[in-house]
Amino acid sequence: GQSAATGLSGVFVAMMAAAILCGLPAGAIIDRFGPARSLLVGATGRGLMMALLLVLPDHPLTFALVAFGYSAASQVFSPAELALIPAISSRRPAGAHAMLVGLQYAGQIAGVAILAPIALWLAGPSTMVVMGIAIYVLTLGTSAVLAARLSWVSGHRTARESFSFSGPLRYFVGKPSAGYAGLLLAFGELTSKSLIVAVPAYLSEDLGLAGAHQIAVIAMGVVGCAVALAWAGRSLHVRRAGPVLWLSLLGSVGAVVLLASLSQVVSGAGELNEWTLDSRMGDSRLFATVIMTPLGLLLGICFTITPIAGRAILSATAPDAQQGRVFAMQAMFSDLVCMVPLGLSGVSVELAGARSTLMLIGALGLALVLVLKLTSLGHTRHGRAERVPA
Repeated sequence: GQSAATGLSGVFVAMMAAAILCGLPAGAIIDRFGPARSLLVGATGRGLMMALLLVLPDHPLTFALVAFGYSAASQVFSPAELALIPAISSRRPAGAHAMLVGLQYAGQIAGVAILAPIALWLAGPSTMVVMGIAIYVLTLGTSAVLAARLSWVSGHRTARESFSFSGPLRYFVGKPSAGYAGLLLAFGELTSKSLIVAVPAYLSEDLGLAGAHQIAVIAMGVVGCAVALAWAGRSLHVRRAGPVLWLSLLGSVGAVVLLASLSQVVSGAGELNEWTLDSRMGDSRLFATVIMTPLGLLLGICFTITPIAGRAILSATAPDAQQGRVFAMQAMFSDLVCMVPLGLSGVSVELAGARSTLMLIGALGLALVLVLKLTSLGHTRHGRAERVPA
């Protein structure tokens, strides 16, 4: 419902606060000591934060501090993971990023839909924490193996060089493909998280969908993710990543605009059904579900392609000595772009309604499309003017 939307958007904003404060220093640490060692440090920090939940008192301030610490450790872990891609798969960065995004989505689905309910059913929240710690023990072991085998991927840069951000800033400003990828990655994150806040309320309150109808829509989104992962992992090359990223932007914006208009279509169909007394038109909820399923499929595809294509461009074009800072800077930019709109999205759902929130997201997307075309960063010129390695 609407109150849940407000709480969920607040969780996102709280996590992003630590990301904004710690992102750039974490990127500098990665480039100073190397991504392999930094990955182990980040995994250790995440595991320790999970363990603190077992020993600290049950208090709202405790959860806030642990969330801040977990997010701070993630600023080391996540960019280090991405900075390892050139060393692991220099010729197929898109395939490597597809695998990472697939693992990320699979882990989220497994945690929310499988592990968390089982843990709550068995023994409550404490069991969830124990499961989380067990997962991070495995993550620590994997990180330690990677750190040992990829020890040659080290920083070997002075602290002064590593903590200088002029080079990564020039990279984003001076390289069209990098600025293009960074901007679309930020918009993709804003849109996907805003939809997580707004869509549940929209489905239940504006479209009247619940139970099996909502499950059908969500299932199509998962199918879209799977289709995109299968295609990107096998067929997406960095030379085509710019045009693909552009198509993904158009698809996601179009899907959001259609989604925001759907409640009016369903309402009109219901009124027509009452006026004609024609039962063959069926239940309006079924009508809404039939229309929603292709939109869910399209959104699943677009929200999976965007991080894969955008990160592949950065992996292929960023200097090896700046990979940690580049990915940390991109993540911090995304969080800065998302923080205020995402915080307001929950309030907007509660005060103005989910449909108005979706319309606003669609308007922002249309504005971005217009800006990209006017500044010659659209897919045609971008794809021809700058070729990046395969």
